[in-house]
Amino acid sequence: MSPPAAELCAGLLSIKLRADLWSASLRGEDRLILMNGSNPCEGYIGIYHNNKLGYIGDKHWSDKTEDVVCKSTQCGKGNGSTQEHAMWPRDPVWLNEVKCEGHERHLGECKHPGFGISQFDTGTLRKIQCSKKINISLEGYACAGAVKYSTDAGLTYSGYFCKDSGWDEDASNILCKNLKCGTAKEIPKKPWITLKQSEKMRADCSGIKDLTNLWQCANDTKRSPCPNPATVICSDHEILQLYGDTSNVCSGWLQRREGKAFSHFINNKRSKEWCERMHCGTYANSGLAPDGKGEQGLQLNCTDNVRVVLMDNEKPSHCYGEVYIKLNDSLQPVCASGWTDMEAEVVCKELRCGNVSFQI
Repeated sequence: MSPPAAELCAGLLSIKLRADLWSASLRGEDRLILMNGSNPCEGYIGIYHNNKLGYIGDKHWSDKTEDVVCKSTQCGKGNGSTQEHAMWPRDPVWLNEVKCEGHERHLGECKHPGFGISQFDTGTLRKIQCSKKINISLEGYACAGAVKYSTDAGLTYSGYFCKDSGWDEDASNILCKNLKCGTAKEIPKKPWITLKQSEKMRADCSGIKDLTNLWQCANDTKRSPCPNPATVICSDHEILQLYGDTSNVCSGWLQRREGKAFSHFINNKRSKEWCERMHCGTYANSGLAPDGKGEQGLQLNCTDNVRVVLMDNEKPSHCYGEVYIKLNDSLQPVCASGWTDMEAEVVCKELRCGNVSFQI
């Protein structure tokens, strides 16, 4: 006997809803992160749903599921996993019985019964390892610079994080903390370098509580413009200079900025690293001596000879011309982007040429 039409329609509707549920995709706020690993691309799989952190169950677990998780977290491909008993409350297990084919871009595109639906509980979680080994550092100075990353544990450089796509104080703070550089002191507004053909990564830390590493915020930038790299100055960044020798800025009294003024900085135990920190080559020699003003200072000499020169028609000129940096025997032009009267005044003062008359 055929079922009534109403029952048949209801049955079809139930099947359709079930199919939709199995193919449901993760929404923007449903963020996957890896936690408690020795590397940002290793750890337990966490997921934020309805602003609450939960976990992924391991029923029907497969290598294809691992590949999709690693892809979702910008971590490459799966490289194995272990089944471990969690040493903390696992509730809620937001997703379980996940079945992936391996081609999905995100775990939410895999088949699953829905959030909080599966009651199957093994009492264990998967600790996953992905192929990428992330190293994030600052290019420029110790505790200050452009935020770059490597996917092979720092052996080679891979790309930069973007300044104009989600970079904020949360991202800056977690980076400074991970680098043992204190907290974020400043996010410079002017770009430090040009990205050119570098790989780019966007940082979006919104909705993630208790961040442990910056890569948990990583998102690809295929749909976002990224003209400038993210830069940050951490609180432990020391601004140093060598003062007193106008013919070579890599020789003189070592000074450190305190507030808006520079004062003598004496640290013999670390004197060999200062030259590299100031991009002055390597350490040559140093010694304590009076500065002629009644104070004791550290006289430091580095191997490089660096000074500002002015050029006119490719020849040295006096108090006018294009600005170059002479590094030992090579000349490098100074980029004009971001150049202001303030920089011009510094050049004139350094060359003992009075004040700026005009500049082009």
